[in-house]
Amino acid sequence: MSGVINRPMSQMRKMETKDSLFRARKRILRYLVHSFLKNEGLFHSAETLAEEAALTGEYEVCDNIDLDIIMQDYTSYYLSRFNKPPQFLRPAAPAPRRPPTRHARPKPEPPPAKETLELELPDTFTITPLVKQESETIPEYIPAIERKPLSAFLGKASPEKKAFVEALYQDIIRPSGVSWDDIKGLEAAKSLLMESVVYPVRYPEVFTGLLEPWRGVLLHGPPGTGKTLLARAVAAESRCTFFNVAPSTIVTKWRGDSERIVKVLFEMASYYAPSIIFVDEVETLASERGGAGEHEASRRLKAQLLTELDGVSGRGGIVFLLANSNMPWEIDPAMLRRLEKRIHIPLPDHKTRAELFTLYLSGAVGAHVSELASRTEGYSGSDIKLVCKEALMSGVRKMLPNMGRGAPNQRKDRVDLSAILTAIEKTKPVSKNLAKRHEEWQNETGCS
Repeated sequence: MSGVINRPMSQMRKMETKDSLFRARKRILRYLVHSFLKNEGLFHSAETLAEEAALTGEYEVCDNIDLDIIMQDYTSYYLSRFNKPPQFLRPAAPAPRRPPTRHARPKPEPPPAKETLELELPDTFTITPLVKQESETIPEYIPAIERKPLSAFLGKASPEKKAFVEALYQDIIRPSGVSWDDIKGLEAAKSLLMESVVYPVRYPEVFTGLLEPWRGVLLHGPPGTGKTLLARAVAAESRCTFFNVAPSTIVTKWRGDSERIVKVLFEMASYYAPSIIFVDEVETLASERGGAGEHEASRRLKAQLLTELDGVSGRGGIVFLLANSNMPWEIDPAMLRRLEKRIHIPLPDHKTRAELFTLYLSGAVGAHVSELASRTEGYSGSDIKLVCKEALMSGVRKMLPNMGRGAPNQRKDRVDLSAILTAIEKTKPVSKNLAKRHEEWQNETGCS
């Protein structure tokens, strides 16, 4: 007679089974908490939890389960069994105070304050304190993104909208350390951006009626002239919520999603107002309509973007569009009308090029900076940075073969004039041919 023999499980096997069940339960709890934080709009907390708990995309929470459902089920079970609701929270007890020891020394009494002598002085005398009194501390500015919780914006939003909000929330960048002083030259552009973006946010009572804030600004010019750097400086100076929107965030393959994302973007910008929506290479999203091979989805996206810029829904707060373009002549005229300020960012002049060489080479060029600026006419700021990088690399290039053979691996950032001139010969400007076309377009269509 044959049969299956049920052998008792060993003690080690039981311990391993309990350990695996314990680890699985802890893993489920971590994923549940992570899903709850994301649903509540606490994306930074969710990212921190995922990083510390080493959560991966291997698992995801099922659609029909979350912490709220588990809590409701547990409350119903507890109420039916014990005839009273469970208690989840209780008031935190104050920290216990340590009783004084027997040999505790009494605190020394503070010395008596010195009596000030009041002298009878004539009325013509004025007493000036030698030590300046501390002025009242000015409260620190708290950005809107830190004052307003995202959960209040989501409310009863659908799961689809929550996914859009989560993607757009990742595009909000905190103000960087870039200031106007870090940008060499471009004084006219800085002044125009101050009056177009910064001042309307700082003094909203002035910009009312016909002087209502501008809706958008276009920065156009050859590549590498500092347009993106200006946008980063505007984000730091204006203290606005800065949405750095990329085309990959807006354009999707699903029908109608791109228009919904644009609508949610402007709703979020209005909620976190004052806000700046920065779009780099705007001609990729708002090219001229009616061209050959234009898709219907592209036309719908442009129509939604133009509608949101017009503000027909009457949302509150200042929402500003800051756009960059290397080819502004490809932008749709209806979009240009809404970009009310169109500012030309030219190639750096002789003085600015000299300042850039001094900045990148830390003053190593000395008296030759004027000659270098003359030799690099037509170069953009990015081209000059590449020249300085190539000049520094020439010294490192000689050191590389001897590295690892006992020679000191110490880089020296001092270069001579011949290395810089050689780097200028090797590095050709890429923006020189576009400068004239930008100037002509600015004379015909610009508004600064």
